[in-house]
Amino acid sequence: ENRRPFCKLNVKKDAETLGVEKHKTAAASDYTDPEFNGDVWTVQWTEPLIEPVLESGNAPKGPLPSTELVPWTLDELTMEEQMQAMLYSLATQVFFDERKCAEGNSLVQKLCAFMDSIGSMSLD
Repeated sequence: ENRRPFCKLNVKKDAETLGVEKHKTAAASDYTDPEFNGDVWTVQWTEPLIEPVLESGNAPKGPLPSTELVPWTLDELTMEEQMQAMLYSLATQVFFDERKCAEGNSLVQKLCAFMDSIGSMSLD
């Protein structure tokens, strides 16, 4: 069965929010060259700025000026930073939210403390 094409956009508004803002067009009638008419979506989101990964020997002395910082997006992070961010997000927003950490037994509270320590790590 053929499905009619449509355009769909999901935007995560910031690193702390679990949900996304969703937009979707009506289905197009043309399968080979669809045109999506309708409202234009305007979406804003927040991304923190981080220092880019620089090759060894190219690192400046002291902090970088704000004009040289890059957005904290997956394409700017190392693989290790991507894994750390995803695990931290899953752990703190899905498995161990603030309520569970406050009301949990000692094992849950130790796991919450461990996740907090991962969230505060910085990579060189």
